[in-house]
Amino acid sequence: GTSTADGLYLTKTLWDEFTQFEDITLVAGYTGSDSKFVSTEIQFKDSFDLSATGSLTLDAAQILGLKTGGTNVNLNAPAVNLRNSGDRSKISTMVPANSGTFTVNAANEINVGGGDVLFGGFETIALNSPGDVILKGQGSLTTGNADLQIRSARVTTGAAYQTDGTYLVPRFSVVAGKNKEDLNPVHSITMTAPTNSQPGASAGTSGGMLEFAARKIELSTVLQADSGTIKLTSAGTGATDGIFLKDSAQVLARGTDDAPGGRVFLRTDNG
Repeated sequence: GTSTADGLYLTKTLWDEFTQFEDITLVAGYTGSDSKFVSTEIQFKDSFDLSATGSLTLDAAQILGLKTGGTNVNLNAPAVNLRNSGDRSKISTMVPANSGTFTVNAANEINVGGGDVLFGGFETIALNSPGDVILKGQGSLTTGNADLQIRSARVTTGAAYQTDGTYLVPRFSVVAGKNKEDLNPVHSITMTAPTNSQPGASAGTSGGMLEFAARKIELSTVLQADSGTIKLTSAGTGATDGIFLKDSAQVLARGTDDAPGGRVFLRTDNG
């Protein structure tokens, strides 16, 4: 079918044109009349396996699975980046609940941000790496109608800079809900560690804020924002909802040579 929404529509024929490249970046957007870049949507209208031998980057305000009955998307590369580099965003597609999975398999690391990245039309989002999942700069990752599963040695903050080189103090939120302002997210966030995995050498960027909000949060890996603030919020009221710190869970907001230790807040509506 056709769509009148602005965005990048991926077909298998189009993707076959890119498979010979080492580093692949897909950008959805356009330059507005004010010379600002407007970020739009990447729409997957079929199931895909996308691979690159170096890095694979999706740059969009929204990433959508639109195949009827479910879209399964697999991204495979040493480094995978999900970001929204637009000066502003335009999202025009209403996405119903759908099945299917958006899966990232990165041999080295996964970078999310800067900017706000919103998913839609998937049941599960899975981010897998034996290294780090790095939440960069100021922005958000919102799952739409999906649960989020992170399997990595560490989830941490990372540095980001404005175009003029100004450092952005990290302020990143992960929300298992319909948008980044959702105060009652109904989906879950699970963060686990792969077997025999080790966090990367960097301990992340110091300072700032790292927030997670979901119906239910389970942690059994390292969550780190040195000299920053980490907030975990569970909005679920069911008997199995809440915040669960399991074996191997570490929540670290340690001091650095330049700044004192940070703070950790856990809030749950289910006791």
